[in-house]
Amino acid sequence: MNSSGDRPLIVFTTVASEEDALRVSEELLTKHLVACASAFPVTSRYVWNGKLEESKEVKLMLKTTQDMYSEVERTLVAAHGFDVPEILSVNVDGGLGDYLGWMRAAILAKPN
Repeated sequence: MNSSGDRPLIVFTTVASEEDALRVSEELLTKHLVACASAFPVTSRYVWNGKLEESKEVKLMLKTTQDMYSEVERTLVAAHGFDVPEILSVNVDGGLGDYLGWMRAAILAKPN
């Protein structure tokens, strides 16, 4: 990945259920906005409206590129059930060249 737009990103979000994780990741994958979506069950603790909360959620780790971030964010906001969804992007400063190349190719691939 050579240009800044091709820079790999990891986008994290949480969703309420495994079903939501499957629905959101399928939409992102079929639109070729992400190359891969990994889901992990988590327990989140946070303060919301002045009250300590705890929720069982599913964390999504989405592998994408800088070029795709705006559309990934728009898709997540539209598909999300939370008032203020967690959407965080983290730059990837290195990685296996073959994997990073696969990511780029998967995102650029045209749907059949």
